[in-house]
Amino acid sequence: MLGTARAQADAVASSIGDAASFVRRGAEKPSLAERFPGAQPPRLLPERYFSEYVRREHLRAVRSKQHLAVAILSLNSATQTTPVDLYNLSKILQLLVRETDVLGWYGENAIAILLADTDDRGAKECIRRIQARTMHLPVKCEIRAYSELERIIATTRDQVSSDSSPLVAPDPSGHSRSTLVLKRGLDIFGAILSMILLSPVMLLAALAVKATSRGPIIFRQVRVGHKGAPFIFYKFRSMRVDVGFDSHRNYVQSFIRGKSSELTQGDAHQPFYKIKTDPRVTPVGRFLRKCSIDELPQLFNVLRGEMSLVGPRPPIPYEVEAYSAWHLRRILEVKPGLTGLWQVEGRSAVSFDDMVRLDLRYARNWSILLDLKILLKTVKVVIQCRGSG
Repeated sequence: MLGTARAQADAVASSIGDAASFVRRGAEKPSLAERFPGAQPPRLLPERYFSEYVRREHLRAVRSKQHLAVAILSLNSATQTTPVDLYNLSKILQLLVRETDVLGWYGENAIAILLADTDDRGAKECIRRIQARTMHLPVKCEIRAYSELERIIATTRDQVSSDSSPLVAPDPSGHSRSTLVLKRGLDIFGAILSMILLSPVMLLAALAVKATSRGPIIFRQVRVGHKGAPFIFYKFRSMRVDVGFDSHRNYVQSFIRGKSSELTQGDAHQPFYKIKTDPRVTPVGRFLRKCSIDELPQLFNVLRGEMSLVGPRPPIPYEVEAYSAWHLRRILEVKPGLTGLWQVEGRSAVSFDDMVRLDLRYARNWSILLDLKILLKTVKVVIQCRGSG
């Protein structure tokens, strides 16, 4: 009997030892060789490697118009849990997941399942099966679903169910928090300095708009910001107040859908994708646009944190309605900006797809030094009035 008790104690100790080793392996971030012994990936990935899987699958889902979900299972911190509970949870999950699913760490005391080609309903069914097998464990479940367009673009976000939240891929450029803080600092400093230096120009522009046409000085419009968040976008008003936007909507949606050759107002050597003689624009507004002065109120958007000095231009909701899935990456991956690669390298002379490629190139490679280079090039482009209209 004593021998039986000792054997049971040894089994429990072995189980605790395995579980403790299991927890350590997740925290230690093993080497590539340890993670992929014999070219076979382990069943549970450390958090940063799991995040990389999520990032790649997110991009694939966007481009191929497929569904994607992540189920997150954590042990309830309000109850007393042990490494054995987490170890047992991982064993159960390995039995329940599909061959195409990926298991990985998600923060402390949580395991996540990457569910490729799975919508919100499929993720909930997966959670239901797991809960049926883990009733003896204090497990809390959460779903983060990304449906092909879920329409993160819809600017209202109310198409996502209340018990799931949109899945956001990790920063593809892998920048540290300190770098992001530095970029924000550059935005604040640059916006304040620009407002001080350009205040006489902004005052003259405001007076000219007020004196020459009826209506408000500042034009306000809803734009789609980072990760689909809507915000109010500011410009000096350059159009009459009694006009609609149907002509612009039709033009820009056709442009986005690839009808560039039909829309260019230049020639084969120098294409120009903008409405040159827009009857809605006032004479003063035409001058403000030509010199890009109409964009200066967006410095307030930068101060409010809705925009950055450098980044893709924020689209109008009806523009986003015409996006292909891969176009969405320009609003998912980086905050919109006052200027960007498109303004200094292409502006109105490139197709929409090429503009998006420039935006994605910036999202992959941005740095403080690159931002400073783009800002300096922007000054040159504005002085030359190149590509504006």
